[in-house]
Amino acid sequence: MRGIVQRVLESSVSVNGEIISKTGKGMCVLVGIDRNDDKSMIPWMVKKLLSLKIYENKEGKPWASNITDIDGSIMLVSQFTLCHVLKGAKPDFHNAMKGSESKPFFEELVSAMKAAYNPERIETGAFGEYMKVDIVNDGPVTLVLDAPLPPPSKTTEKKKNSSTEESPKSAEAESK
Repeated sequence: MRGIVQRVLESSVSVNGEIISKTGKGMCVLVGIDRNDDKSMIPWMVKKLLSLKIYENKEGKPWASNITDIDGSIMLVSQFTLCHVLKGAKPDFHNAMKGSESKPFFEELVSAMKAAYNPERIETGAFGEYMKVDIVNDGPVTLVLDAPLPPPSKTTEKKKNSSTEESPKSAEAESK
């Protein structure tokens, strides 16, 4: 899961010319969900977004406060294009999780953010819709967060180890 975090003075999302969500000072996070992502990454992303020290504190010291310290707003916008690869000059999105799977994944991220923070401070775009995302970038400050892949399961490790082990016949052939 990738999050592109932008520190903003305000943000809004419009669909078909109508503003559907709006925030004040805080962050706008574009969220890309990869086909290999799993929901164990959500707590990491929530914790990281809420703890990023990208704001001034009350004394004016930069990089000293997080979103909760300033009681800021968070706009979460699903964006499958973050999971692209380039084939020449053309983007290919085969690494993005299918919409039918990524929609509940994204909704779970939104729910986790609302549970961990003030739900009235969390806004979203419209999943799967063509959106106009307007921001007033503050700084500008833009960070890329890539959630770490979960550790391989024991089943995956066993398969990996068994495929790399030599068979007795191949070891015998090499010794001759």
